[in-house]
Amino acid sequence: MHGFEGSTTIDAPIDIVWSVLVDVERMPEWTPSMQSVHLLEGPALGRGSRVRIKQPRLAASTWTVDLFDPPRHFSWHSKSGSVETIRSHLLEDHGRTTLATFSIRHTGPRARAVALLLGLLTRRYLNLELYGLRQRAEQAVSRDGAQPRVAPGARVDIRPRGRRHHLEGQRRAFLGPASRTGGTVNTPKLPYETGVVSSADGTPIGYRRLGAGPGLIVISGGYLAAQHYMRLAGALADAFTVYLPDRRGRGVSGPPGDRYGIDRECEDIAALLTESGAEFLFGHSSGGLIALQAGRTLPQVSKLAVFEPPLSEHGSISSAWIGEFDRQVARGKPAAALAAFLEADHLVSASWPRPLLVGMLALYLRWEKYHVEPPDASTESLIPLQRLDGLLVAEMDSSRPCMAGMTADVLLLGGEKSPRFLREVLDALHGTLPRSQRIELPRMGHGGPSSEGQPARVAGALRTFFADA
Repeated sequence: MHGFEGSTTIDAPIDIVWSVLVDVERMPEWTPSMQSVHLLEGPALGRGSRVRIKQPRLAASTWTVDLFDPPRHFSWHSKSGSVETIRSHLLEDHGRTTLATFSIRHTGPRARAVALLLGLLTRRYLNLELYGLRQRAEQAVSRDGAQPRVAPGARVDIRPRGRRHHLEGQRRAFLGPASRTGGTVNTPKLPYETGVVSSADGTPIGYRRLGAGPGLIVISGGYLAAQHYMRLAGALADAFTVYLPDRRGRGVSGPPGDRYGIDRECEDIAALLTESGAEFLFGHSSGGLIALQAGRTLPQVSKLAVFEPPLSEHGSISSAWIGEFDRQVARGKPAAALAAFLEADHLVSASWPRPLLVGMLALYLRWEKYHVEPPDASTESLIPLQRLDGLLVAEMDSSRPCMAGMTADVLLLGGEKSPRFLREVLDALHGTLPRSQRIELPRMGHGGPSSEGQPARVAGALRTFFADA
């Protein structure tokens, strides 16, 4: 089975979200991923219902509802040739908020090929549908300043506010001094402010800031930048002032410099801690290595969380890929460079032939480059920075015993679908750190915290941890 999954937190109770979701004939009003949706029989959606759907760039298809469990879950399927496609819509009740998780799965002899060919479009449509559902349900809550009581299955008659959900690929208005909107391609854009601090060696470090509350600094992983964590920041912004620094070489931040290493990264975080007064850190992947080292060496840090830091033990995580990576970058082949890293770190299936992987990556990079908006950078331009994180992994090798004296509280987060070696790193850290918690999130992989992953679910764990003073 091959497929995709996404989630978002909606500021509306589950009965309202369900009412919007199952009124399927009105989906084209709140998501541009649907051109038309028609029930073929009966006045309302239910188990056994058949629905005719037309989506942009896809042939019309008939879907049959297999599971209908109000107000939490429904799924439907459609078959084309030897491939069956299953859509699942799951809602989790969190009182005044709801976690919505959508997934699309392909089964059959040609399922893998369909997933590869339609992967970019499928991810885009999932993002649009989650965003549209959130906007529609939250409008229902905010209308007249009250939360209407809606029975499951009833219609919520809320008109979209203008054409907001159609504007994700267009320029947004300037929002005032040092203010922008930001997000990755085809994800909702949020208002934020910008700032710059000077690190100990004089290097400028740019950052984004949004929200209100205790300060929380989010440290990006790999070649990713602040722009890739806007959905995570948005999910935390009602409880925290979230700071998203652009690490060296990204955004308006200065270059890595000749003396680049973990000490420089920690000096950058120290400068932002001083500027912001924050005490909380969250680091994703190699950003988790920086967060751990900062928590060990910087007294300002009282609590920190990490998501799958690649902490090597006696060379257990190799950096040998850097040589091939550098050669491919020098040849102007960023897709091949990225493939070399992904394969070496077991972040893609070993069953994928290298030419196929490189081809799919190149296709995505080319498409994304023409859709990303300033001030965000294209993924292609950021890929060369991945080598720096390989150097961090090598520098931090076998440093786990040094963390036994850490006084900060630590949350160790990981995903059920991530490579085994990353789960083993978390287990080892849990046995070393004196004040740690270990949480594994089901149905999540290594990219969970980024905007292309499942940031709302990661935000839920972070909220609980950092709010528990």
